[in-house]
Amino acid sequence: NYKQWYQRRVREEESKTVEFKAHDRLGLTQMTKKELDDRLFQPSSRTLCAFLNINRSCNLYLGVKDDGTVVGHHLLRDQMGHFKQSLDLLLSQKFSPSVDKYRYSVNFIEVESSNTHSTFNTTI
Repeated sequence: NYKQWYQRRVREEESKTVEFKAHDRLGLTQMTKKELDDRLFQPSSRTLCAFLNINRSCNLYLGVKDDGTVVGHHLLRDQMGHFKQSLDLLLSQKFSPSVDKYRYSVNFIEVESSNTHSTFNTTI
């Protein structure tokens, strides 16, 4: 059972095949108007598209700041299922050509904090 500690850094660094996103927005429709107007961050779908185009094994870490600090996302089991369904829908219906499920996986990694409040980090 792999666990990460809140506010610690992951061992990898960002590169052409590794990307960190502190937010959990997959697409533009999940972003607020202010986030879009202020260009605070790009949706993860753009990173996924870039990863698919280089045709190499890549990792997208959600719940990790650009400097590698783990912040996680508090998700209930139902929310984890919903996130996975949203990703499946995005990759099968919004990408052309669609992405077969065998080309990606989602792992939820428990994150522990000093106050024992659990949250989850997602690796795609």
